[in-house]
Amino acid sequence: MNYVEIAVDIPVGPNRTFTYNVPSDMRITTGHMVRVSFSNRPTLGIVFGISETATWSSVLDVLEVVSDEVFFTESQLILAKWVSHHYYASLYHVATAMLPSGMIPKKNATLKVGSEVDRRTLDEESLRLVDYIESHANVSKRRLMKEFGRTSRGVIADLMANEIVVPHESVLPPRVGPKMQEFISISTANDYSQMLLEVQRSDNQQRVLELLRKVDTFVSARFLRARFGAQPIRSLISKGFLLVHHVRSYRVPAVGLEVPTDGRRILSNEQARAVSGIQKALREYPKNQKILLWGIAGSGKTEVYLRALAECLDRVRTAIILVPDISLTAQTVAEVIARFPGQVAVLHSGLSSGEQFDQWQQIISGEFKIVVGVRSAVFAPLNDLGLIIVDEEQDWIYKQSDREPQYHARDVAVKLAELSGAVLVLGSATPDVESYYAAQREEYTLLQMHRRPDGRIHPAVRTRVVAVSYTHLTLPT
Repeated sequence: MNYVEIAVDIPVGPNRTFTYNVPSDMRITTGHMVRVSFSNRPTLGIVFGISETATWSSVLDVLEVVSDEVFFTESQLILAKWVSHHYYASLYHVATAMLPSGMIPKKNATLKVGSEVDRRTLDEESLRLVDYIESHANVSKRRLMKEFGRTSRGVIADLMANEIVVPHESVLPPRVGPKMQEFISISTANDYSQMLLEVQRSDNQQRVLELLRKVDTFVSARFLRARFGAQPIRSLISKGFLLVHHVRSYRVPAVGLEVPTDGRRILSNEQARAVSGIQKALREYPKNQKILLWGIAGSGKTEVYLRALAECLDRVRTAIILVPDISLTAQTVAEVIARFPGQVAVLHSGLSSGEQFDQWQQIISGEFKIVVGVRSAVFAPLNDLGLIIVDEEQDWIYKQSDREPQYHARDVAVKLAELSGAVLVLGSATPDVESYYAAQREEYTLLQMHRRPDGRIHPAVRTRVVAVSYTHLTLPT
C-alpha cells in the first residue's frame, strides 16, 4: 500500500503536508496535482512525497489525479519547501506561484439539487430555483442571484439549510493548453487521376488537388479555406481525398528590439578578469560559488554575462538570468536572445497566458537552455542548472510583497544556487549592503569593474557615517 504526502489548498501554516492513501487503481508520482478531501470538503493538493507507511492508522484516499501531466520537478519541490519555511508561507501557494497562472487548475464551487427532493413541498420561487439548477451546468450562488435578483439570497439559504440544494465542488481545467494548427495534405491511398475525374464538376476542388499535388507537403487549412472556400475543402475531406493533420504550434513572445549579434567584442582588462573569474567558478561545478560583480554603469557587465552564459552552455549546463524589469532592461534581454538564438526563454507578466504556457513547456522539454525573466523566473523548471545571474541585484523590485507568497527573488536565487551547485553572479553598479558585506567577509568573491571599456573612470564616491543622534521633538499644541 502506498501513501503520499500532499500540500493542500487550505491555510494550514508553512511547510505542512498531509498523508493520503493511493487507491490500487491509481498511479501517482511526486509533482502531480490531485483532488482530496480535507475537513469534509474537497480541495486541490500537490504531491510532495511518496512513502510505504503512514504515521496514522486511518487515512483518506486520494479522490482523483487532476491531470496526467507532472506539474513540478523534484528540484522545484525542494525549493518550494525552503521558501515556505523561510517566508512562513503556505506550501501549496508557494508551489503554484512557480507555475504560469493559466496552468493552475481552479476549484469550482457550484450547487446541485439533493438526491431526495419532494417538489410538492416547495413554493413557486423555490421550484424556479431548483428547475434552473437542474437544467443548467455549473450553477454558482453568484449566478443564481444574478439571474433571480439579490432577493433570492434568503430562498437559496433555506434550500441549502434543508439540503434541497447542496454544495458541489469540481475542478476547472487550466485556462490554457497547447495551440494546435490544422494542416492538410493529399491522400496517397487514392489514384490522383481518378480523384480529378470524380471532382471534374468543381473547379475549386480540382485546383485544391492540383495545388497539394504540386507542393507535395502539408498546407495550412486556414490558407486553403481562405483561397478556395470552406465547402470544397470539406467535400474533399468527406470523400477521403484529403488528410487532416493537427500540429503543435508554439506562441512566440515579441521582444521588440533588435541588436547586432557581434560575439567578437574585445574585452577590457577588467572585463577579461571578471570573465576569467566566473569561468573558473563554472569549471569547479558543482562547488557552489557566489560572485559579486561590482561594475559601474557602462562598464560592460552585459558582455561579461554573455561570455559566462556561453561558458555555461559549453559545459552542457543551463542558466537563469534575472532582471528587475523587462521594459527597463530590454537591451540586455535582446542581447541575450541575439547571442543565443533559439535557446532563450523569456518569462514575465507581460506575456499572454498562452505565451507563458508555451515558454514553460519548452523549458521543461529541454529546448531552451537559458531563461531570462523577472523575479518569478527564478522558479523556472530547468534541469542541470549551472549558472544564475541576478542583474541589478540591489533593486527592490526583486521583493514580492503585494501578494502571497512574499519572497525576495535574490535570496531565493542564493538558495537555488546552493541546492543545485550552480554558480551565482550578483551584478550591480551599486551593490546591496548585505551583498557587499558578504563579499567583505569573503562569503562572496568580489569582482570589480570601475572603468568603462573606453578607458574612462567613474568618479569615486566615498561615504562615511559621522554620527547618529536621536532628538525628541515636542509638537506644538
